[in-house]
Amino acid sequence: QATPANVTEAVPLARGALEGGLRMPQGISSRTQDVIPARVLASYRKAEATMAQDQAGCRLPWWVVAAVGKVQSDHANQGTVDDGGNVLPPVRGPRLDGSIVDTRAVQDTDGGRLDGDALYDRAMGPMEIVPSTWELMARDGNGDGVADPDNIDDATVTAANFLCSSGQDFGTPEGLAAGVLYTNDRLPYAN
Repeated sequence: QATPANVTEAVPLARGALEGGLRMPQGISSRTQDVIPARVLASYRKAEATMAQDQAGCRLPWWVVAAVGKVQSDHANQGTVDDGGNVLPPVRGPRLDGSIVDTRAVQDTDGGRLDGDALYDRAMGPMEIVPSTWELMARDGNGDGVADPDNIDDATVTAANFLCSSGQDFGTPEGLAAGVLYTNDRLPYAN
């Protein structure tokens, strides 16, 4: 849950993002195809379209999903996915054993079935979703009948589903700030 103080602090940045008033960091091209690999970009756009159909009031733009993907895995390791959207190699975050600054210990929730660790959970896939969240929010984004955290299409639509589960309207500065902070209530993450 996002703290009100963090939401208030993040609103100006969210307003700038929605109004197109943010400047690209120095050295970064403003051409989307130069920043996000095409296969990954298609997945982000598909996640936006899916949420527009399934949860229209969320108004989640593809670029919010892309921002999460950039932070979590640098767009699936800069697009290292096969034709089916499977990330190669699979992305696993560090063991959530409490030894990393600003993280808490997360005891295993899936018996290691999803993340390969039977003692502690690990964030999984290109959107770095922990197993307990995956089991609640997982969506099949590529239509193969399986929700796989290591598939870019499944992972992006699952992340979008999780973002929209915050109940926020991402088309407003307040909703965008609160929705992003819902996933990780830290200002550096929102920034």
